[in-house]
Amino acid sequence: MNKMRLREKTTATLLIAIFMISMLTAFVSVQADLPPLPHGFYGDVMIGGVAAPDGTLVEAKIDGVTYLTTTTSEGKYGYDSNFHVPGDDLTTPEVVEGGVNGDTVDFYVGGVRTADCTFEGGQMTELDLSIPIEVWIDDGYIHGSCGGHIWNYDAFATIQEGIDGVPVGGTVHVAAGTYTENVDVNKSLTIRSENGPNYTIVQAANSFDHVFAVTANNVTINGFTIIGANVFPNAGIYLHAYNTKIENNNASYNFYGVYMLSSHNNVIAYNTVSSNKRNGINVRGSNNNMITYNNV
Repeated sequence: MNKMRLREKTTATLLIAIFMISMLTAFVSVQADLPPLPHGFYGDVMIGGVAAPDGTLVEAKIDGVTYLTTTTSEGKYGYDSNFHVPGDDLTTPEVVEGGVNGDTVDFYVGGVRTADCTFEGGQMTELDLSIPIEVWIDDGYIHGSCGGHIWNYDAFATIQEGIDGVPVGGTVHVAAGTYTENVDVNKSLTIRSENGPNYTIVQAANSFDHVFAVTANNVTINGFTIIGANVFPNAGIYLHAYNTKIENNNASYNFYGVYMLSSHNNVIAYNTVSSNKRNGINVRGSNNNMITYNNV
């Protein structure tokens, strides 16, 4: 009798264990089938200390991939739309749909990187975004010593960082110094030296490339000595744009001083473009430009 009861208890225990294991397996399976939770963001957007205009683009990127975009309304984002960065479904490793916990989400306003936050699925985060409209460049700037400006916000050590750090319509102020770089000007803005061409020198880091390559319209470059792009067919200033002003520069000791290609309605004035290997100003396929008062 006791042996019979013992067998019954053992059998019942095994059945309960099998039931619990099957339930746990089913639970884990259901959990695995649940979609990953996103991370939501919202906040204010400022450009140059004032509310961003309606329609300003806000982007969220992970490892350079854009996973979410929206536009501002009344200087805010994420309040009247679901700005939720998606989570990555780990059951499809061949496709990355979003972030996993611990990823860095980078935020951009008007194409300018402004902030980052650690991804955590199922969270809502208030994150205000701000970018400057003006930046200051000095080859002596380092973290903690930026002349009253904020390092990597409105203070940089290179001109290219300054261009990347302002939105369309911004201004890049460049202090006296020597800047060794090849500069891509791919947005409408003003690049202006504070001390003039005698004290502000931009020399090519790579002589096989233009010193300034201007491919955006409505650009102003004023007050630089521009040297070192001395290998054919490169120039101190390469211009492929409209409505741009190149004034008060010394573009010498390049292959071309200024090279204009399919560029219209520009002003090239008050520049020195002497001592170049070929032409001081080379114009190809360009019309309606004002080229005057230059020392060739």
